[in-house]
Amino acid sequence: MKNPREVLLEKHRAIQPALDRIRAEVMAAEVSTLRCNTPTPSSKFGATPTRGRDAAGAWAIQFWQELIWPSRRIWAALATVWIGLLATNAATGGARESTGARINAQPEAIAAFAEQKRVLAELLASPQATESQRPLPRPRTEVAMPWKKC
Repeated sequence: MKNPREVLLEKHRAIQPALDRIRAEVMAAEVSTLRCNTPTPSSKFGATPTRGRDAAGAWAIQFWQELIWPSRRIWAALATVWIGLLATNAATGGARESTGARINAQPEAIAAFAEQKRVLAELLASPQATESQRPLPRPRTEVAMPWKKC
């Protein structure tokens, strides 16, 4: 009797030559690609010699592929937030007057603030009155229990 491994291997033996041919084609394509992209011995630090516009384009493409493209959803979300902030800023009037000019233009606001400050100081001045109104805490065992006879 055959074990399961032998049954599976026998079933796929007919496909093995086709898989080997495909594997050889892929490896030949990869080796030829590597030969075309190898740096020349005269190039500095093993990099391919590029000049001017080609170097800037290669740098921009590498920057895009390594930093922007992998996290494109995050960058899109940040761009959306910034556009929303700019739209909100434009809708609310953009540039505002300084804080000092607003305070000087509204003396009644200063008077109201002084009144609030006075009331707050008055409320905070006598903490003993509020504490004396509260009952002193007792242990729970001293609470009178109606069913208990002493």
